Amino acid sequence: MLKVMRAFLIFSAIAGAGCSDGTSVNCTPVLVSAFRLDVRDSITGVSIASNSRVIVTQVGARTDTLSMSATAPDTSAYYVGDAAGTYSVTVSKPGYATWSRSGISVPGDGCHPTGNVVVTALLQPVR
Repeated sequence: MLKVMRAFLIFSAIAGAGCSDGTSVNCTPVLVSAFRLDVRDSITGVSIASNSRVIVTQVGARTDTLSMSATAPDTSAYYVGDAAGTYSVTVSKPGYATWSRSGISVPGDGCHPTGNVVVTALLQPVR
């Protein structure tokens, strides 16, 4: 199931090496984020997560939408998804052009996403 979380609310690290013994899979009940999404102004590089809307689609799964309030801290990152696979992300924010990227590949070990995938959305201000 695709989940979108806020960094300061929930983030679980990968628990234990050896999720698989080579013949069977012994998964731990730990929620692990597929990747981290950082939303920034393309000119200043400043984090601009507040008052943005993020749509995350995992290929072959459902789509989730997260709307950040205007009062959310701009410095927070989004921790996205809970499975290995391929994702598409769209970010919209008032005053900025919509940003999107598809084909975000997240590797997995048969249990959880692995690696440290970071996606930076550089939003272009509109004038």
